[in-house]
Amino acid sequence: MFKKYIGKSDPLALINGKVYEVINVNHKWYQIVDETGEDYMYPPEFFVDPDEDGYVDSTPSDFIYEHLKKEKYNG
Repeated sequence: MFKKYIGKSDPLALINGKVYEVINVNHKWYQIVDETGEDYMYPPEFFVDPDEDGYVDSTPSDFIYEHLKKEKYNG
């Protein structure tokens, strides 16, 4: 499966508008080889099908930090 990243570009993570191959899905998050050449898990909210448009005003690290912060204080 291939998905297009729609968040802010980060040269050490993902580039806006670039299509990435999803190599696995775990707990609804996508495992993708990013710009570092390593595979990491990313939330599906940051991706659309390659022929769709969209934009999320966040970087993966911002989103993950907020997610973990909520989990820590709500869990």
